[in-house]
Amino acid sequence: MCVVCCSLVWSAGGRVRKRFTADEKVLKACWARFSEEACPQFTLCCMLSDSVTLFSLTGETQFVPLGRRARGIWPVPDGLLIACDVEESDAGNSKKSSHETTSHLSAGASSSLCGSARARRTGPRATLYLLRHPLSDIEPLRKGGVPGTDSTQSPQFFDDPGEEVIFASENQPFLLTYQRALYTHRLYYLSQLTLGSRP
Repeated sequence: MCVVCCSLVWSAGGRVRKRFTADEKVLKACWARFSEEACPQFTLCCMLSDSVTLFSLTGETQFVPLGRRARGIWPVPDGLLIACDVEESDAGNSKKSSHETTSHLSAGASSSLCGSARARRTGPRATLYLLRHPLSDIEPLRKGGVPGTDSTQSPQFFDDPGEEVIFASENQPFLLTYQRALYTHRLYYLSQLTLGSRP
């Protein structure tokens, strides 16, 4: 896989399998597998300024609008982790999906939460999202199971632009972030995510 300015080229076995040219610079590309697919296969994910384009091995292409400036993408066990700016972009407002759902994270390995909550279109002011299926909406990640916090309180989302993702892996259910203002690292455990409604 080769990324040069506005172009992305994927070759295998001495043949070019996919060539993609965007109207803007390709910021990042990676391979990911989506756990909610019937037969999860590797999908090529291409990040632009405020969207992600997905290319499957079968030739299908999906466009995922983010509604805000993209900062990074990483493969995780449940799909694709997406970092975005908190503020919505003017371009993204016109392409924003009809709804967003909420997923959970656990800090450390001491506990694990599962489930998700349906959010209104305005959604939370989050910086980290998860895409679990090429045809799904992105889901803002919620911090859960943090020692010393009350689980009955309002959901705590990743909403600090200064907290940056420095490690995420498809093979390990962990997320490592760095907070610039506090000069600290924090390790989160990505719990198994399930869909469901909560009041």
